[in-house]
Amino acid sequence: MKIRWGVIGAGGIAVNRTIPGMLASGSSTVAAVMRTDERKLAEVQARFPMAQGYVSVSEMLRDSGNLDAVYIASPVKFHLEHALACAAAGKPMLIEKPIGMNLGELEAIREACENAGVFFDGALMMRYHALHRKMRDAVRAGVIGDVVSIRMSFCFRYPEMAGAWRQRKEIGGGGVFMDLGPHCLDLVQFVSGRKIKRVAAFMDTMTFTYEVEDSASVLAELEGGGHALLSMHFNIPEDVAETRFDVYGTEGALLAGGTLGQEERGTLRLKRTGTVAAEEIQYEAGNLYAKEIDGFAELMNNRCRWSEAMDGQQELQRTLDAVYEAASLQETNGEG
Repeated sequence: MKIRWGVIGAGGIAVNRTIPGMLASGSSTVAAVMRTDERKLAEVQARFPMAQGYVSVSEMLRDSGNLDAVYIASPVKFHLEHALACAAAGKPMLIEKPIGMNLGELEAIREACENAGVFFDGALMMRYHALHRKMRDAVRAGVIGDVVSIRMSFCFRYPEMAGAWRQRKEIGGGGVFMDLGPHCLDLVQFVSGRKIKRVAAFMDTMTFTYEVEDSASVLAELEGGGHALLSMHFNIPEDVAETRFDVYGTEGALLAGGTLGQEERGTLRLKRTGTVAAEEIQYEAGNLYAKEIDGFAELMNNRCRWSEAMDGQQELQRTLDAVYEAASLQETNGEG
């Protein structure tokens, strides 16, 4: 039987990516969608007529007997409120990144989930990219030796837009790093198999006039050795800056171009020391969001992994907070 999903915050990412992923997956369907704007809700229902529509979370959860899980894609400011309501209704959750505005919010969500006997996981679909999994497998197998350096660049243009909540600190919690940082931090740890030990960071609003950062640079030290340098920008057009995710080891390198994003595409080359030509790694592209939904379905059926999943999200949020703290210290030192 397929998982019946309820969607809180049926906006752009939900409508254009995650709900189609649910329907493309082998495990799920969408049963309910919630959006506060009645006109926009009607547009969502016209696109997904199998879903019952609601204008409030409480209204949707009153009918939660028809739901097996909830996907939370509301602005970050509301994640805590919505997740606590879902936990009280006994529903496991897939929550858009970041889970909360800070670690304290995530810990409150986790406590509520554990008390209710449910769990949550974060929406980090890029870890399901076939090439990122091939990178992880190659690192585990020692193909490039010991990992010593990871370099990641993730950029696109996101100018001022009326009503864009990610450009308001009160609602989104931050800018480019709050949006792209969770993916980058997760992939560094997912591929390397190492946790992040400590961080340094610079953040600025260089180009636009909104109140959150449009540029972020992060240097991370990994447990067991190795450094990661992450560059994220909302002010560099994607057509002039291909995303990069390169992992260098003592015996070779894994060089991924164009793999960071919402579609399973890009290239991966394996370069071994002492060789002239790099090996192009082949893969079969699919739907990242369908893979993410199927991954959550597997997790739902494997209760012994629930704590592990929440541990991972808690560690990610802790690192996210640490990066913002490090950037704040740099600003203070610069002003002093």
